This record gives sequence, structure tokens and C-alpha cells, in this order.
Amino acid sequence: MPFGQEEGYDASSRGKYRSRSDMQYDSSSSLIFMACLLLMYCVPASLQRWWRWRRNRVQEAAAARGRCHCSGCSARHAREHVKASAWRRAFRRPSNWMLALAWLALAVLLVAAARSSSLERERAAHFDPYEVLGVSAYAGKEEISRAYRRRSLELHPDKNLDNPNYRPQDFVRLNQAYRVLTDPVAAENYQRYGNPDGFQGTKYGIALPLWVVERGNVVLLVYGVLMIAVFPALVGIWWRRRLQLVTDHVSRNTYQLFAELLASPSVVKFRNYPELYGAALEFEKRTPFAPELGDGEAVSRLLQVLQPLGRFDYQQQKLFNRGLPHFTMNNVILNAYLARLDFTSLAGAERLQRHLEVLLRHVDLLIPAMVDVAGAVPRVEVAAKHQGVFSRGGYVDRVIRAVQLSQSLCQAMLPTDSELLQLPGFGASEVKVCAANKRWCAGGVRTLADFRQHVWEVDRRAVRGEAREEASASRMRYLLRMMSDAQLADIDQFMRRYPRAVRLEVVQPYVIDNDRSDDQHEYRDTGIHALDTVTLEVRIGIEREESVDPASGSGECRPCCRRLPYEKREAWWLVLGDAKLNAVVHVKRLPLSQAVVRKRARMVRDSVGSVDPPESSKESDDDDDGDDGDDEMEGEEVERAADDVCEEVLEHKFQFYAPPQPGAYKLVVHALPDCYLGLNRHVVLDIDVQERKLPQPETRYFDPSDLSDEEEGAAMPAHESSSDSEAEGVPREPESIAAE
Repeated sequence: MPFGQEEGYDASSRGKYRSRSDMQYDSSSSLIFMACLLLMYCVPASLQRWWRWRRNRVQEAAAARGRCHCSGCSARHAREHVKASAWRRAFRRPSNWMLALAWLALAVLLVAAARSSSLERERAAHFDPYEVLGVSAYAGKEEISRAYRRRSLELHPDKNLDNPNYRPQDFVRLNQAYRVLTDPVAAENYQRYGNPDGFQGTKYGIALPLWVVERGNVVLLVYGVLMIAVFPALVGIWWRRRLQLVTDHVSRNTYQLFAELLASPSVVKFRNYPELYGAALEFEKRTPFAPELGDGEAVSRLLQVLQPLGRFDYQQQKLFNRGLPHFTMNNVILNAYLARLDFTSLAGAERLQRHLEVLLRHVDLLIPAMVDVAGAVPRVEVAAKHQGVFSRGGYVDRVIRAVQLSQSLCQAMLPTDSELLQLPGFGASEVKVCAANKRWCAGGVRTLADFRQHVWEVDRRAVRGEAREEASASRMRYLLRMMSDAQLADIDQFMRRYPRAVRLEVVQPYVIDNDRSDDQHEYRDTGIHALDTVTLEVRIGIEREESVDPASGSGECRPCCRRLPYEKREAWWLVLGDAKLNAVVHVKRLPLSQAVVRKRARMVRDSVGSVDPPESSKESDDDDDGDDGDDEMEGEEVERAADDVCEEVLEHKFQFYAPPQPGAYKLVVHALPDCYLGLNRHVVLDIDVQERKLPQPETRYFDPSDLSDEEEGAAMPAHESSSDSEAEGVPREPESIAAE
């Protein structure tokens, strides 16, 4: 059949396609179909946002009960509340705008579909065949035929090719009206079902609006391109980006960079870790180096301030040149932050201050990545020289330095600095004053433990009336008389949250004997043989003044990290390694939210015979030389039981394989917080691995099922029928080793 002669195409239609089939284009169904597509996106997205909003509200309420209320943390909380308000988050995210537009489009579609359906129902309800043909109810067949021919010439599609207001439904209604008045079957169907064609329970058609067909194939082409090309391309781009991420926010390239640099033998000192942290590829776009905006000059000014202080020497830094423009800039910014330099005092350092905020916001994301890489670096020399070891990869010291970097970034200080710098408002002068004053401590107040035991706790007990000193004798006010009352209140808030004591308990490693265990008890064998699955239980007990108590609803205790731009959540790292080979066996991060709160009696040390200085000496200023320690009589310390305190307990079980070769081995367990300095604990374990125990097959010369209970007991050997606890499967509790 030649072109132009096939069915569905009319040469007189000026190139426009006119369907001559019985298929109908239903505009109402198309609106409902598009509304259903939008519902598939709007409803799950809205439920997800509602669930996230509800979860955030619960977390914010719990955080409000447990957060620090010092002046620095309160100011940061106020800034975060303004930035993270609900309306600001709603208008800041493009996804929320898309969801709002989708709901608006859905409402428009539903209104249009409802109006279209109502119009169709009205037309079906008011369908009068005489009115459609334009004749009276008493017209005969000839008059009806003449009216039908006259109206068909007016409403035929071929006669209305150029009419923009033409509606094909009018011609369909004309045919239906003529059939009702001329065909008895159609008339009966119309009277019974309201349709000349009979019952219309299911209607088939194309869910496309008619204007799509009238305008040609342009809209269909755009629709096909969007569904076949654009949408799969967007999904592919998103999936490819997700494949580049090892975790939710750290890319695979950053892990590779960390693995390359941490495997280098030059990364042995702490000064290299801020440099390694700033080299993460996540900062390449978040902290771009722009010399045209003055970043180069600002970095040069920071170097001129840092080098005379002796905190950073650019020449001694072993920079890893990888062609990253942000590499050196981030290194200088982090070292300036650790030296506690004020960026606002330098000209042109506003951008560096914003870069520093970005660097600090990634502490909880990049430090775990550094720890994972440092604990899994292949140790070729260990695998070649030492076959019988617990682990062949990772460096314990590099894992510890990575955790120390997290501690330093949270408190803006180096691990070698004094612990007292963690106190709010403390600087070099305050540390010097505390170290020189030897009135209550022979060596001066040099650590936070000394400050708590000899200064802060004495004041707390004096206020409660539990000490021999009068309540007016405030040691902290006397020692830090250069500070204001607000600063002393901030120090009090910090000491409430800083752990008073940290206990690291390690249970002697054991092996679970499944042959001797039952449903109620497991048999723990402390004798370790080669290639056994060893279990090591570790418990961390954290005691502080303001502990978490879920029963009272006090919320999770948040640490005081006033220099961080966000609210930090406390976590503890457990590192298990081989002490001799410096090899990592296991590394685990335990959030404080998983801690179990237990009651424990607190032991307090009282100094018998110590006398506070009189009021006249407290107001004098000539006792800063440290010579006033001879004017008081030091007494011996007596330990007594005080009221019960809540202790947060973190527990974890390490499971690993024993070495294939027997011998004496030494393991070390480290417990390190990620936000405080001076609380690191470790326990050393001596493990004796015996020869591998081969399974012995059980030999039976007869079927024991044929014997009665008495005969089976008589036939059992004496060593098997003994009623000791070991044969009955009662577990033996291994000894525990604690470090406090």
C-alpha cells in the first residue's frame, strides 16, 4: 500500500495524523495516572521527612538535657539553633523545594481530574438524544435522519481540521443519540444502562490527554527522552558517586591516600597527622585554595606568627607533595588552631576561619577512616619474619596517634601540652600559676586529677558540709583569683563532665568449649591452644559527677568541647594489639550512647591535718612564687566511702584466632576517649599458647542405648562420672585484670 493510502492517514488532512480506530484518549485517566506517579514520590518522601523530624526532635530533647551549659558551649548552641531552625533547613535544601512543588502539582492534577470527571458525569446524566439532534420529542424517523445528516456535516472531524475549539466528543454523542432513536437494541440499552452500547463496566483507552495527540509527536518525544535517557542517566550518575564512597561521606580515594601515607615509615610522629588529616580529598572542594582571593597571603601571615612560637616549623614538616593545592593550607590552619591562634586578629583570614570550621566538622568522619586504615595496613615484614603472631597488619602506635589527633582537635591543644589547658579560660599563665602553687600538692597542680582531688572536690565537699574546712574557704577561688565568677562557673561545668575515674577491666582470655557447654551455661576454658577461637571481654567504667541515668531521663552526657563548631558526642576507642610487634589485632569504637549505667560506691580520699590559709593570706598577691607550701602541715590521706555514684559501663567482646605456633605472647588493650586528654588507659596481658589440641574420636564397643540408666552409670569410667563442677558444665569465671 503506497504512502498516504494506509488506514489512519488522510491525504487531505495536510499532514496531520487522525486516528480512525476505536481507541479513545481519556484525559481524566491521564490526570489520574500522573497524580498516582506523583503520589509514589510525595508520600514516601514526606513520611521519611516526618520520621526524620520526629527523630531529631527526640534527639534534640535528649541532647538539651545532657549538653554542657558553660558560656562557650551555650553561645555555640545559640548559633546552631539559629542556623538549624526548621524553616531555614526547609528553604535551604533543594529536595524540600522539589517535594513542595510535587505536592502543589499533585493538588492541581487532582483538582483538574475532579473537574473533568464531574463534567463527564454531568454530560452523561443530562444526555438527551432529542436535544443532541436538535429535534422535538415527537419527531418522526425522517426528521431524525435529516437532523442527523445536517449535524454530522457540522461535527465531522474532516470538516473541522482547522477549528481549534473542535471537540471530537460531540460527534461521538451525535452518533449515540441517533442510535438510541433508530435502533431498538440501543434504545433498550440506553434505558437500562444509560449507554446505547450496553453495560460499560471496564473501559479501555490510552491515558493521554487529547492535546498531546493533537500537537503531534513533540511531546511524546520529550516524554520518551526523559523516561528512557535522562532518568536512567541521573540514576547512573548517583550510583557511580555512591560507588566512590566507602562510608557515607568518605570517598575511596581518601582511603587510598591514607593507606599510602600511613604505610610510609616517615609517619611516626604526631606532627605528621594534622598534615595527613588536611590532605583528605573531601576538602579539595570544601576548602579550595584561591590565591586570587588572598589565601596565599593569609597563609604566609600565619606562618610568620607560628614559626617564632616554636609550634610549627615549615622546614621540618615532611610534606607529602601530591599536587593538592589545599594540602599545605589545611596543614598550616590546623597547626595554628592547635596553637590557639586568634584568626580574627589577622588581616584577610576570614576565609581561613571558614576553612577551619569545615575542617573541624569532619573530625567524626575522617578520624575513624584514619584509624581503620592505620589498623589494617599490611605488615610485610611481620608476615615474613614472625609466622606465629596474633596479627600481621596495622600499627598500634599509629592508631593511638590518630585517636590523639581527635582529642587534640576537640580541645585545641597538643598531646604534649598540659592537661589543664582543657579547662575553660586556661592558658599558659594559668597553667604556670597552678604548677607553682604547692600549698595542697607537693609537686604543684599539674594534672586534672590533681586539680580535682586537691582543689575542686574539696570545694564541692565544703559546700555540702562534708569537709572539715569551712564553706567560705574556696580553694579554686583562691588559686584562680585572676578569673571572674563566670569563668569559675565554666570550670565547674567542665569538671562535672570530665570523668572522675576511668576503670579498664580485662577478663583473662578464654576459649568456649562447646562439648562441655549446655543451654544454660557455657564452659570457659582459660587454657588456650594453637588456632583456638579466643574471646576477650573488656569493660570500661566511666565515673563522673553528671553521669547518664536513663531511669531519670537525664539524657546522654555531652562533652565540653567549646572550640568545636558543632556539638560533639563522646565515644571511646578500644585497641587490642601485640605489644611486642606493635601489630593490631582488633579496633572498636564504642559510642557513649551504648553505655549501661550502674550504681557504684565512690571512694574519697581525705587529707588529715591539712590546713587552709587564713582569709588574710588569700587576699595577698605575694604567694605566687610557690614558697608558701612550707607554711602548712601536710597530713596523710585516708580513704573513705562516700555516696553512690552512677558509672557508665561500656562492654565489648573481642574474638580472634590464637597463633599457629605455641609460645608466650603479650597483648595490650588500650582504652582511649576521642574528646578528652589525660584519660588513656591500657592493660598488658601475658598469654601462654599451648600445643594444638587435636580432637579425640569417641570409641564405643557396644551400643549404650541398650543399657539401662544403672548399667550405663556403672559402665561409665570414674573420671567421667565425677560430680565436680568442671564435669557438670558449670562455667569457670576467668580472673579479671583492671587498670584505673
